[in-house]
Amino acid sequence: FFFNDTATTEIYTEQIVGSVRCVQETACDKYLLLIPTFSEGKNGYLTSLGKEKPTPVRLQLKPEDKMKYAILKENFTPARFDESQSGQESFIVSSIGQYLITWSLKHIITGKKFDYDIKKLPDKIVSNEFKFNAQDSLYVALPYEVKVQKTKVK
Repeated sequence: FFFNDTATTEIYTEQIVGSVRCVQETACDKYLLLIPTFSEGKNGYLTSLGKEKPTPVRLQLKPEDKMKYAILKENFTPARFDESQSGQESFIVSSIGQYLITWSLKHIITGKKFDYDIKKLPDKIVSNEFKFNAQDSLYVALPYEVKVQKTKVK
């Protein structure tokens, strides 16, 4: 199945978008954007959604967590969805510095976008990716090693 190279639906944001991974995620410095691509039975990759386009969901840390973990400058790594044989995604993972942050899509869809798990690792996280077909395991790349990290996904 191939998609047209040309965008059919424009999305407007307040900040410059730093990373876009088609179908997977969009990252800005201070927050992540979860952009729904289906509306009223239409696929935003194949046809313009026009006025029917859903509102993007902004994922960010709570101010009290920024203070608790002394996060002075937010700079999210590109986010990743978990991937499974069924093709159904359930979780999103990203990081800021040495903090690994995991969101549940089920919670986001029900409006609980500040319900996430945050875990401190021993060094700055360079990249993170869910292990295929294993929602509770992540590959986490640090500057000098790669770890398999268990998650507390809900």
